[in-house]
Amino acid sequence: MNDNNSNSLHRKKELKEQGLLEIPMQVDSSRYFINNIRWADVVYTAPFLLVTVIILYFLSDTGNLSTTTIIFSFLPPTIVLVLLWVKHSDRKNISLVTVFKWRLQFIRSKKKYEMSRERVNDMKEDIRSQLGIWDINNDCFETLDNHFVKVVEVSSVNLTGM
Repeated sequence: MNDNNSNSLHRKKELKEQGLLEIPMQVDSSRYFINNIRWADVVYTAPFLLVTVIILYFLSDTGNLSTTTIIFSFLPPTIVLVLLWVKHSDRKNISLVTVFKWRLQFIRSKKKYEMSRERVNDMKEDIRSQLGIWDINNDCFETLDNHFVKVVEVSSVNLTGM
């Protein structure tokens, strides 16, 4: 552990000498049960495992329990786990289920979205000039005086103070 700490300090020192800084982009806020299994995975899969156990119980009572029925009864929790564990091809920290959820929300939304690839250099009418921001990328603001600001968490309403 000390070796990793000294390597990171050495890297930070080298970057500082070059006039650069390393910005951490993603913090994983998930709680893990065992190794790579999150508590959310356990909670989402538990109902399907319960249904599987019930199906296996009824199949064993009726005498229809075989290898193929066991395999088919474990299919629902397996599909759920695969959907939870498979990550997006471009963004490795986002699961495929989350991407499907966002697409469904986008399809259901009644908003009209417009996208333009043009970059507006005239900032007189732009809200960014009033905020003092030139560009926003990867949760970082580039201010008008060429500083980078990393956004950790922003809340629009102070609910804890209410």
